[in-house]
Amino acid sequence: MVGVALVLWLNQYMFGSILRSPQAWRWGKFWVGASELVCSPTHGLLMFAPISLLAATKWPEFLERNDERERVLLIGFVSYFAVMASWEVWDGGYCYGPRLILPVVPLFLIPLVDFDWSFRTISSRLGWGLAVLSIAINGLGAIPYWRAWNQHPLVQWLGN
Repeated sequence: MVGVALVLWLNQYMFGSILRSPQAWRWGKFWVGASELVCSPTHGLLMFAPISLLAATKWPEFLERNDERERVLLIGFVSYFAVMASWEVWDGGYCYGPRLILPVVPLFLIPLVDFDWSFRTISSRLGWGLAVLSIAINGLGAIPYWRAWNQHPLVQWLGN
């Protein structure tokens, strides 16, 4: 609570209003932001976490099997995603991956908890492949991180 009060006071002191932040909000085109947050080669969720494709296919089954608490998780993801997609600067600027939606990506991946990770079926092997690919992409982007800044790590890796 003290942190929130301090931020509001700083906004008032430095920018003239408690609701005015250092980076002004400007409405963008929602459908452009939403499609790019999912598919952009430099900032799209699917490009940096291919495992999210599997999670997307599992949401209907997950919601059917579970109760209202799971719907709250999906609502949390969708509402945050919608706000970021509506922002003119949906890409987060010159940065790595889908930075602006990163706080809610774990909510989107929740259905994978119920996934069959046994490695006995084709779908479980595909799931493992997507998981390993997702980890590899982000590993390549993290070590050394400066080489993957504002471009996909696989582009850098395949370029060498």
